[in-house]
Amino acid sequence: LGSTDPSDGENDFNATNNVSQLSRVMLREGKPLVAQYTNLQNSYFKGKKISKVEYVYTLKDSGTPGLHEIPAFIEKDPTKTIWYMSLYGRNTRINMKAYFYDEDGNKMDMTGALVSFSSLNRGTGAPNASKKAANKSTVEKVFDFNGRLLDINGSSIARQYDGGAYSSTNNESKLYGSKYDVGEWDSSNAPYKWYGAIVGQVTRPDIEVEFGSTLRATPWFAFNSDIKANGIPTKPVAPTKPEEPKEPTKPVAPIEPTAPTEP
Repeated sequence: LGSTDPSDGENDFNATNNVSQLSRVMLREGKPLVAQYTNLQNSYFKGKKISKVEYVYTLKDSGTPGLHEIPAFIEKDPTKTIWYMSLYGRNTRINMKAYFYDEDGNKMDMTGALVSFSSLNRGTGAPNASKKAANKSTVEKVFDFNGRLLDINGSSIARQYDGGAYSSTNNESKLYGSKYDVGEWDSSNAPYKWYGAIVGQVTRPDIEVEFGSTLRATPWFAFNSDIKANGIPTKPVAPTKPEEPKEPTKPVAPIEPTAPTEP
């Protein structure tokens, strides 16, 4: 698979060929699919170790009339999450519930956590396409979140009038007014990945988000706690309290030299 159309996004199709890091599944309308991650390392919340994570995906709408299932690619790294083949559907929507468990197997209350929703592209047609095609927007969105959405300073993603979060302008190509080209921000290691992201403040014990796309081919949606914000100053360090001055050691009086003994 491959694509040279900027409306697909640079990473669309390409990463889905890396089968060693992906599990290929079918998302069927109205039928939950559970992705479970165990043996987690260095994962904690409020001082408690996270031993297991479950992501429950439910296809709400394929975006294509008469189509009730779509292929998807579950990342083996939970922080990279999921790719799905929306096949240029008009209104593809996927519900995702995220559950976290401690070392004793108890479900954790995630209230107060900050999470990142990222790789939310908005593109247009290719530069040499017809005017009608060039004006066609292809969008990836957060449709709904059961917490509070927080904009990142400088990000192209913002809360919108319809309650969702997405970019209102092209964020894939400088040619169309984006601050960065998609290759500069749309990957897990990109320096500007905050440009296609928004933060979610969790206000309930469980996390639930609905994401999807319009007229995209193979979108990637990343959910994690790796929040990369732009323009946040370094936290100042409190000055160290000066020590009380100590009295200097008094000088020792010089010893009178002894007269030499006569031979």
